Amino acid sequence: TNIAIGCGTTPQLKDLQALYDEYRDESFVVLAFPSADFAPADKREVDSAALHKFCKMKYGVSFPVFWPDHVTGEGKQTVFRFLTEHSPEEMQGEVGFNFEKFLIGKDGTVRERFGPFTGAMSHRLKSAIEKLIAEEGSEKIET
Repeated sequence: TNIAIGCGTTPQLKDLQALYDEYRDESFVVLAFPSADFAPADKREVDSAALHKFCKMKYGVSFPVFWPDHVTGEGKQTVFRFLTEHSPEEMQGEVGFNFEKFLIGKDGTVRERFGPFTGAMSHRLKSAIEKLIAEEGSEKIET
C-alpha cells in the first residue's frame, strides 16, 4: 500500500498493523511505500526518519516501511510501475490517492486491488487475503 502522514486516511496504519498481526503467521506481510504525491506542493518533502518514527510511535507499525518516493506519474518507483502497468488489465491505472492496497500472490502476480477507502480490516479485503492464503497454501511461520 502507499501511505502518507497528515492525511485523513493515515489512521489506516493502525488497521494495517492489526491486519499484519492477524495474518503474518500465514506468510502474509504488509509493505508500505510512503508518498507525498497527493500532498499540497509545500508539504511534499517527507523526512524518512521522522516518518518511520511517526509510524512506529503513533500506530505501532512493525511491518516494513520503505523510503518515500513517487507512486504516480513518469517518476513513479519501479514497484508502482509494475503494480499499475503490468498487472491484469482490470487492475491497471494510476494510484488515485493514499492507501491504495494491492494484494500480491507468492508468484508475484497482482491478485486484487483495493481503493484508498477500503479499510484494512474490511470484510472484502480480509476475505481476499484468506482466499489467497487458502489457494496458495500457507507455511506457518513460527514467531
